Amino acid sequence: MSHCIEDNITELSKCEIFVFGSNLQGLHNGGAARTAYKKFGAEWGVGVGRTGQCYAIPTMHGGLKDIKPYVDDFVEYARTHPNNRFLVTRVGCGIAGFTDEEMAPLFKEAWKLPNVNFSNDWLLILDEEEEWVSDSEGGNDIFNALCEEIAVPKAITEEDLKKLCEEYKYIIGIGVFMPVPKIKIRYVLDRDKFEYAEFGDFFMCENGELYVWSYNKESEPYHNQNMVEEIFQDECKKRSGYFRKAIFAGVETPYLDCNRMQLYTGDVVRAWLKGYDGSSPQDFEDEHAMVLALGTLGWNDENREALYACVLDNHFIHPDMCARIERCGTVMYRLDWNQPPIEMAQRCLLFQDIYGTSGLKPEDKLVLAKYTPSFNKEFNKKTCKTNHYNKLGTMQKIGRISSWFIDPNDPNGIRVMRTTHNYLLVTIVDNHKFYAALHDTVEDENYAMALEFGDFELNGMNFNARFEDIKGVTNYTNVSLI
Repeated sequence: MSHCIEDNITELSKCEIFVFGSNLQGLHNGGAARTAYKKFGAEWGVGVGRTGQCYAIPTMHGGLKDIKPYVDDFVEYARTHPNNRFLVTRVGCGIAGFTDEEMAPLFKEAWKLPNVNFSNDWLLILDEEEEWVSDSEGGNDIFNALCEEIAVPKAITEEDLKKLCEEYKYIIGIGVFMPVPKIKIRYVLDRDKFEYAEFGDFFMCENGELYVWSYNKESEPYHNQNMVEEIFQDECKKRSGYFRKAIFAGVETPYLDCNRMQLYTGDVVRAWLKGYDGSSPQDFEDEHAMVLALGTLGWNDENREALYACVLDNHFIHPDMCARIERCGTVMYRLDWNQPPIEMAQRCLLFQDIYGTSGLKPEDKLVLAKYTPSFNKEFNKKTCKTNHYNKLGTMQKIGRISSWFIDPNDPNGIRVMRTTHNYLLVTIVDNHKFYAALHDTVEDENYAMALEFGDFELNGMNFNARFEDIKGVTNYTNVSLI
């Protein structure tokens, strides 16, 4: 539960409190008491409680039973100050003459708090009394089970995230290994691709701004130390990662689409509804599908829990009302770093565009949704595709690439076109491999400088792909590196 502290503490961060053994008279003449007085603001003549960046626990006036009430007072103080980190020295094991084995157990309840830290000697003693914590075998399962036990709303909204982040602020700031709610979010950085974070690696502010702890070295220039200290009231020096601003792009729901892809709020889906009797439709043709944006639905009644749903004008579609759901994009288009945060429910309503105020045709919105996340402001089908894949990564020139396109509508599978490519980009999108090829030599002059994209399987130097070309035609191809 607790972290280990150094034996020789020479400096404190803003939120840290030095906990030391004292005497009732507050005469801080030696040992850790002298350090507290000289360096960290302990007041002379005060032998109990908080002064400066210190907390004094008297140990010179009697036996263990006489010391225990003061330890209990400290535990309660630490419990009610969750945003401070308490560094407990080997209290009572110096001039007072007690052993580690005698003193450490007095702090058993403090050991259970995430913001109380001990020396390695004491941690070894305290861990022995709770074997399941130090036992690595099955430890992750136990930790996950503890996280699962934390009650969270059935449908997570941004308001829920704000409240939970505030409640677990200390744990998020210090990165301590403690059970936290099982919540996963999706977000966007400045690279036009989705990334994901578990609770504990992000913080949503009251104004809706999202900050994430990124472990990618590329995020180092974007680390915002001022926001770290403003939010957590500490430098968080022991916290790994870079704290940077991100755009919230949805929370993981318990639902999967027909391709076993996890659905998030903000996903755009094709949905085929069940009949009134719960039966499934006889076919799943596109013309029978509704195009919906998955969000959350709240109620005016405080006793009624929110739920994940696709909200329409005067009704909603719940995932359980659907016989089939197929993810086809997200509402994360036309993003703007300079714009105040937009709640996901609002983004979903803008996509549904019930009253037709967006000026976009339904098929155009589907194209926008497909090529997300995107910061493009104007809608252009060709630009939408090209810009999206150019921003997924660096276009790598790897030599001439030859591919044959096979017309899917030809029953004989006749090869109808041959192209030569100059560039090939391979990237990972939502755990799916994609390739994009930019070519300048084709048999059809209308395809000059066109961009292709699609799923692929890598087999040696061959890419077997099914993709949509710039004209919106589905092709099947084998791309071979020359």
